Amino acid sequence: MIDLMFLGNPVALAANVDLIQRSKTSGHVLMIRYATAPGMGDPPNFKTGDRSTQRNLDERGRAEARSIGDWMCSQGIR
Repeated sequence: MIDLMFLGNPVALAANVDLIQRSKTSGHVLMIRYATAPGMGDPPNFKTGDRSTQRNLDERGRAEARSIGDWMCSQGIR
């Protein structure tokens, strides 16, 4: 059985110790909204298999993604 957990951000997740504990075990999927990416939606030339055509994270978004990953590691979430 797969238990899906929809999470807002690490601060919101930290308030729910049960979700943190469950996410440390197998059979769970963490769905996290991507970090800041400029623009709205994918551009008209978007191609599923070609990342260069997709809307990508900017420097702020990459820093946010690193912060989320660091937080997950600090909580023992693999």
